[in-house]
Amino acid sequence: MDYFKKEEQETHTPAKRALGVWSGYLTLLAFVIMLLIAFSSNSKDSSGKTAEELHQEAGEIQIGSSSESLKGENYKDVIKKLEKAGFTNVEEEAVNDVVLGIMTKEGEVERVSIDGDTTFYTYDWVPADASVVVVYHTSVTNSGTNTQNTAETEPVDTRTERDAFYDNTTYKITVGGYEYTIPDYWIQDKNTTEFFRAYAETKDKSAMLDIRSEYDDEDPVGFEWLDEQYERDLTLQSWFVGMTIGGATDCKVISEEIFETDDIKGVLWAYSLKQREYTGTGKMLIFPSKENNSWVYVSLMVTDNTLYKYDNDFEKIISSIKKTDNTNSLNETTAAEKDMGTMAVTETASTAETTPSVEAETVKEAAESEPEQMKMPILAGTSIDTVTKKASEYGLSKQPWEDDFGHGTKLYSFANKDQSLMLDALFSTDTSELLCATIVTLNTTSSQEQQKFIKGMSNVLCPAEDVKDVTEWVNANVGKAAKTNINGTIYELSLGPVNNALYYAGEKNWEEWDSQF
Repeated sequence: MDYFKKEEQETHTPAKRALGVWSGYLTLLAFVIMLLIAFSSNSKDSSGKTAEELHQEAGEIQIGSSSESLKGENYKDVIKKLEKAGFTNVEEEAVNDVVLGIMTKEGEVERVSIDGDTTFYTYDWVPADASVVVVYHTSVTNSGTNTQNTAETEPVDTRTERDAFYDNTTYKITVGGYEYTIPDYWIQDKNTTEFFRAYAETKDKSAMLDIRSEYDDEDPVGFEWLDEQYERDLTLQSWFVGMTIGGATDCKVISEEIFETDDIKGVLWAYSLKQREYTGTGKMLIFPSKENNSWVYVSLMVTDNTLYKYDNDFEKIISSIKKTDNTNSLNETTAAEKDMGTMAVTETASTAETTPSVEAETVKEAAESEPEQMKMPILAGTSIDTVTKKASEYGLSKQPWEDDFGHGTKLYSFANKDQSLMLDALFSTDTSELLCATIVTLNTTSSQEQQKFIKGMSNVLCPAEDVKDVTEWVNANVGKAAKTNINGTIYELSLGPVNNALYYAGEKNWEEWDSQF
C-alpha cells in the first residue's frame, strides 16, 4: 500500500489553500461553519408537495452521515448519531480482534450497514425502521464480558527510536535555500530545490518525511502570522494542520511550541491523525523564509504499525536546518537584472541623442505604444447565483467570508458541513458572471461522492455554449490527472495527496489575465 504516497500538486495544494483561507476562517469563527445546515430542495411535484415531504410521508429519513465518515469513530457515538437521525432499529456487533491497540482501538467502528448496504451517502433517504448494524472492534480479553467494567488503558509503545545521527550515517539536501541533514535510511522519492520526499517504511505501513517550500504570491511572509495561529484554540489549529498535510481525517493537535535556531523561527506542531483504517502520529514545522517570501514546511508522518519511531531523529533534522549561500539568490538575481536594465536604458538614451531623426521617431513610437490589455476571461452564460444554487444541491453553503481579489472581482467559498466538499468561485462584481472555479474534495467522503460532486458542478463551471463538451470530458476523466483546452478555457483534473480529488475550471485563464496588472 502506498499510504500517503501520491504525486504532489504543483500549485494549489491543500497546504497552499489552507494558508489562503486560514486567517479569514479564524477571524469569523470556524465553529459556526461546522454548524451550518444545507437546506433541502424546495421543488414540488404535481401534488404540490416537496421531495422532502414525500420522503417523510413514506416514513423515510436522511441518513445524515456517509458510510466512510462513520468508520473509525467510537461505536457508542455512532449509535447515538444514528438514533438522533431517526433510526429506530440499530444493533451493535463486536469483533474481538484488538490485541495491542495499534492497528485498531477499543470500540472503533469497522463498518455500518443499512439493510445490508455498507455504502451510503449523507443525503440518502432510507426507511426509519431499516435494519442498522454497527460493527466495531473490541479486545480479545473482553470477549464475553461486560466491556463497560473493563478499565481502559493506553497501549505502551515499545518501538525503538531510530538514531542515525549517533554514527553519522547521514546525507545533506537543499530545499528552499536551506540545507538539511538527513539520516540515510530515508530513501528519496522526490528531490528538487523546492520539494523533497522520502520514505523509511512502506507497503502496509508508512514513515514519510516531507520538506517543501511554497512561494507566497499574495502577502509578505513573517513569523508574526504564524504566532497568531499558535495562540489560537487547539481545535482550530487541528483544522489548519489537517488541511496543510492534505486533509487528514480526525487530525488533532497534541502540542505546539515555538521552535527557534540561529537561522529559523517557526511553530512546531505534534498531532495524531486518522486515514481510513490507519492511524498515526506526526510532527510539522512551518517557518517563513523572508528572503524568498516563501513558507517552508517540514513534516513527519508515521503510522502506528511501523517497526520504529522517528521523533528523535526528526528533532535533529529540524535542528540541522541552516541557510545556504543561495537563500538570497532570488533577490540578488532580481537586483542584478534591474541593474542591467538600468544600464540598457542609459545606453539607449545616450545613443538616441546621436541617431537620425527618422530612427528617433520610430523609437519614440515604440516607447509610447503599450500592449493591448486582455479582456476579463468571463465564463459566459453562468453566474455566481447559478453556482450557489447548484452547490446547495450537494449540501454546500456559502462560507461567511468574501475576498476582494481586485480589478472588479470577488471570491466566494462554499463547503458542506464536514468540509469534505469545497468550492471557490471567482466572479465579476459588475455582472456576477463567473471567471473561474476550484473544487477541492477530501477523503473523509468516498471517491464516488467526490466524483459525483465534480461531475455535477462541471456543467455550471463553464461557458453555457461549452456545457456538453466540458461535461463529457469531465465524465471521461474524473478520477485521473488530465488537462484540456475547450474553446480557449483551460480545465484540469488532478489527484490530491491522500485519495482526494481536485478540479480547476478557467483558473489558468484568470491567472494570465490577472498577471497583467
